[in-house]
Amino acid sequence: MSRKADAALRESVNSDNAAAFQEWYLDFLSKVRKRIRKIVSDRQVLALWSENSLELTSRERELSVNLDRTRGLFGKASGSKSARSATALETLLSQWCSDGTGPLGSWEAVCVSEMLIRGGHLLTPETFASCLSIVARGMLNEPLGGLFSESEPENDSDNPLRQVIARGEAPFVCSLLLEPIGGIDAIRKSGTEVLQSLLNASTDAEGIFHASMIPQLAEHLAPLTRITIWAKVFRTTLWDDEQAGRIDKLVQRASMMVVPPAATGVDADESSSEKLELSAVIELLLDVTDNEFDAPIRKLIKKSRRPVKRITSPGRYRAPKEAEESESATAADGVESDRKPKAKEKTKAKEETPELATSWQSDTSFHAVLRSSAKGDADVISVDWHTSNVQVRVTAGGVPLINGAWTWSVRLGDEAVAAPLSWKCSCWFNDPECVFLELEAENTEGQRCIRQIVLVPYERFALFTDSVTTGASETRVQLTTSLPLAEGYSTVADSVTRELTLCHPPAQVRVFPVWMEDDRIQHALGQFREHDGQLEMTAPGQGGVTLPVAIDWHPERSTLPADWCRLTVTENRRIVGAHEASGFRIRVGEFQVLGYRSLKAGTNSRAVLGLHTWDETVYTRITRKNGPMRPLVEVETPE
Repeated sequence: MSRKADAALRESVNSDNAAAFQEWYLDFLSKVRKRIRKIVSDRQVLALWSENSLELTSRERELSVNLDRTRGLFGKASGSKSARSATALETLLSQWCSDGTGPLGSWEAVCVSEMLIRGGHLLTPETFASCLSIVARGMLNEPLGGLFSESEPENDSDNPLRQVIARGEAPFVCSLLLEPIGGIDAIRKSGTEVLQSLLNASTDAEGIFHASMIPQLAEHLAPLTRITIWAKVFRTTLWDDEQAGRIDKLVQRASMMVVPPAATGVDADESSSEKLELSAVIELLLDVTDNEFDAPIRKLIKKSRRPVKRITSPGRYRAPKEAEESESATAADGVESDRKPKAKEKTKAKEETPELATSWQSDTSFHAVLRSSAKGDADVISVDWHTSNVQVRVTAGGVPLINGAWTWSVRLGDEAVAAPLSWKCSCWFNDPECVFLELEAENTEGQRCIRQIVLVPYERFALFTDSVTTGASETRVQLTTSLPLAEGYSTVADSVTRELTLCHPPAQVRVFPVWMEDDRIQHALGQFREHDGQLEMTAPGQGGVTLPVAIDWHPERSTLPADWCRLTVTENRRIVGAHEASGFRIRVGEFQVLGYRSLKAGTNSRAVLGLHTWDETVYTRITRKNGPMRPLVEVETPE
């Protein structure tokens, strides 16, 4: 114990008076316990958020199992209920103290520290003192560089979550608990520096998290949430202004990944007890931060608690008056994208109050989210490309639709070509009518491989377009891709067209292979089918090929007739080949979209179905009654 420790605390230790020691410590923790009570209420131990993300030691696993069996430790109770809680916590921690197998582990250090802070008043003086003594010896008797080095499982040493807890969270939290004992300055400084550097490394300046975190986003946010809570209740500074702002943005970004749970027939409350929910972590972060979008984020979380019962119509888009007046002008020479000079933007209305961003993209995080709105039943497309396999997650009207790798395979002649090793975002566009993402393969010799995703927010409609070109018109090219369906879908093939309907109540999703003839009677080159939970698509071509697939889940169009076709593209009265450009049109009811892709830049403008353009990519709506086309997105040809 440090010489600077309180005299009464030193006296209780020297006289081996466990009761006096506990009384002093509980007085020190009393205000902290009240503050933490206001934030977490009667929630179970927060350290349990990470129990399934780590390879626990045998002692840690036993502690975890015992905690899972014990509920309501910190609930508001009186009389017999309070006595039962005290007995349960006393039994649990006294058993932990008696198990002397191995050194203190990082997860159990965090877990036991939390229980002492929140429930130390429920323990006997002897158990309280013993637990605190074990934590203190584990933290103060080891050299800082080797802290927890002997207690961590070898096969979990590369787990980034384990590193966050061992090098950051455990030293920080334990230093707060052990502050009266002294000698913790170096430990707290080390833990703080690690946590700050990890926050900066795992997010960009806009709070967008790295793509590698997405599969376990809630688990990655759990330690960050816990330490932010502890810093607040102990009233100590952890984050500077820039880092606090980054956390606020991180909460905003993460909230747009919140979607309703899939309908499984299991009660939502029961299923959520087995899996850490992203919404639960975000809600606690909102409680300890001052986020300007607190209200809309909480509303989104509330609307996303239970599975969607039916997919609703999103309503019609109403363009601002200023945008309508200038739309024709901007369609010709529009405003350049802030990010890249490739995408044309429509003129926006006058600047309004900030709104919660629902879609974003980050080059450094290799991640993009295309979301239709901040509503619980929004359409969400999450894309990450930090590995060679592009990962796609699609939620259609709040119902999971696609989840997994968007595969890519090319054959030139009779030879299979190696798949791209990496991808980069070559174009991004976002406005109320359309969200657009373009990925381009890197390090591909003699080929240009492009993937595009278009989400039309007010139409519950999306397009996935793949294209590859070799530059040689005589080369035979075959492109094969696949999209993995979420669990629970059945497939129904249309008897007249090549449309497939994917059914998973309440979702009814129509998928159209736009690169093929729509009529089943006509011979078509290529293939489109559902096989083993995958939408498999193949398209052949000469010199190049474009493979667009349209997906429609608008409830008002679920039974309307659909037709589509490839379009002739001309340049200076010459029909261009598939290795140069392609066009297509799809119509479902009265909703109709035209798509154009230029695989090779022309020397003159090109025409397709009345559209004359110099652009590399155009997606536009075809309006009724011979009205003008309404561009969704136009991508300029690179110079």
